[in-house]
Amino acid sequence: MPSQSVIPAAPWLIVLAYLTVYVIWGSTYLAIRFGIETMPPSLLFAERFLMAGVLNFALYRAVNAWRGQSPRAPSLIQVRNAVLIGCLLLVGGTGLVGWAERTVDSHLAALIISSTPLWVAAWDQRFVRRRSASWSQVAGMALGVIGIAVLIAPAGEASVSSGVGIALLLLAACCWSGASSASHVIDLPRDVLLTSSIQMLAGGAAFLILGAVMGEITVSTVASVGPRSWWAMWYLTVFGSTVAFTAFAWLLTVEPAHRVASYALVNPVVAVALGAWLGHETVGPRVWFALPLIGLGLALHLLTADRSRRMPRAIVSDSSSVSAERG
Repeated sequence: MPSQSVIPAAPWLIVLAYLTVYVIWGSTYLAIRFGIETMPPSLLFAERFLMAGVLNFALYRAVNAWRGQSPRAPSLIQVRNAVLIGCLLLVGGTGLVGWAERTVDSHLAALIISSTPLWVAAWDQRFVRRRSASWSQVAGMALGVIGIAVLIAPAGEASVSSGVGIALLLLAACCWSGASSASHVIDLPRDVLLTSSIQMLAGGAAFLILGAVMGEITVSTVASVGPRSWWAMWYLTVFGSTVAFTAFAWLLTVEPAHRVASYALVNPVVAVALGAWLGHETVGPRVWFALPLIGLGLALHLLTADRSRRMPRAIVSDSSSVSAERG
């Protein structure tokens, strides 16, 4: 049930879309850190995804009106699958990143999460049953694992809380990659905007329930939220969940999927730069040693993908949206 792209693939537009995904998703890690300064993660993500879900649904209706088509209602099975995948992605993936950043700097979070494509390769063997990775891809995954090991190796100043944060980030990468891989073998709505809208609304509702149960969302917590956290929440909603997602979803219709996934190579670099510049985070020598190892590993893994794994041009799979809401 593929859907066709209706936007011409002009070279300048492709470059602009790549830059949008690279820069905006790289900046969301710092935005999350600013957001959780005075806003509990459950409240930040509940508001972000509920509003983004409404915006994406409005965009879905607008695109259908522009095409002169009547929106087709998804089946109950498709809605159920989108809800399950959305909760696993957004709560198990993005939400755990937010909770982890209470004790882990944003640039470290971005570096650990950059291992996601390596996890996807392992999950694909389980769900999608793709061919075994080539030697260069295996070498890339090995380099990535070594880089992550260097990054998270115990240090004298490490605390128990930072160790918990790192564990949450690794679990977030596992949840995100597992859901992304599983989405390729389950039935989801045809339109990527509709799928993402359902996923975001489901994730936002789940965060609302979790926040209420955990006691994070109360009248007093909402009243105590500072202006920088509110601005961060709006930035994540409009740019992280709507603008960057739309650019990503469109790129999947005109570019090979493995090439689009190169955002995982660039986002950590953006996160490190912004974390040091705007967040005044300390960038230690271990980070600079781990970054090239992870980057080279991901480059070998993603950029040497065999042709059988590439998505045909001008076609986007029904499940393309599920790998989008990274930041």
